[in-house]
Amino acid sequence: MARIHPHEYCYCPRCGGPLAWQRLRPTEPERLVCCTCRFVFYLDPKVVVIGVVPLADGVVLVRDRQGARANLWALPGGFVDLGEPLEAALTREIWEETHLNVRVERLLQAFSYPGHQTIILAYLTSCLSGELRPGAGTWEVRVFPAAQIPWDQLAFRTTQEALQVYLAGRPAS
Repeated sequence: MARIHPHEYCYCPRCGGPLAWQRLRPTEPERLVCCTCRFVFYLDPKVVVIGVVPLADGVVLVRDRQGARANLWALPGGFVDLGEPLEAALTREIWEETHLNVRVERLLQAFSYPGHQTIILAYLTSCLSGELRPGAGTWEVRVFPAAQIPWDQLAFRTTQEALQVYLAGRPAS
């Protein structure tokens, strides 16, 4: 199992002692353990929600303003905040990126990949209201008909796989 960068966490959040990778039980992965107080620093995954937003005989895709994938397309979504319900996080993220108010209809699929720190939950949504336009974190937002989805310009493997799940379950036009 891949782990985070070994120098990302060096000190115990409880006592300040040094952390070291140790295997506590033979069947479990190595974990960060404080060499002083024996506190186990569990590194849990981050949860991401993404939404398929059908609109005008297509689906909404966004391009981020910054980052390595700024020129690539993705489904709108983002990280779930601590204590935030999944559906609330998704509707918030979609509003922030597209200015669309959506209703979460159902979970399409959950994704996780070896060596990755995120669990991604892809949902089908329906648009309730709003004017499709870029939000603060996006520089472009567009509706792509199924035949025009830019498969070779998608930012994430999960975007491609979630779109494939959605399109496979959609009635033929």
